[in-house]
Amino acid sequence: MRSGVLVMIPSHTVPILVATQPVDFRKGHDGLAAQVASVLKEDPFTGTVFLFRAKRADRLKIPFWDGSGLVMAYKRLEETTFTWPVVRDGVMTLNRRSPRRSLPVSTGAKSRCEQA
Repeated sequence: MRSGVLVMIPSHTVPILVATQPVDFRKGHDGLAAQVASVLKEDPFTGTVFLFRAKRADRLKIPFWDGSGLVMAYKRLEETTFTWPVVRDGVMTLNRRSPRRSLPVSTGAKSRCEQA
């Protein structure tokens, strides 16, 4: 907490894991944490950022542990969809030069992301 403002944003150095299969968007914090543990085989309480997409590719849910609780960011695009690149050798590259509204993720299995 700084100057009376609570910051719940992960640092730029945290790992990002992308669930490349769409999930049921009725799931909340607990449902997605269970999905992380059972399907992705990861611990949802480590600070890793997880990206989940909706079937129509117009929405993202982004749960992460901030050290005191599970935070869920939600993004819905009104007039377009997210661009989803191909996963190569199980790795997806997040490019900092990509347009912010075109956050790259893909369909397929779980991928560890590397920043370009």
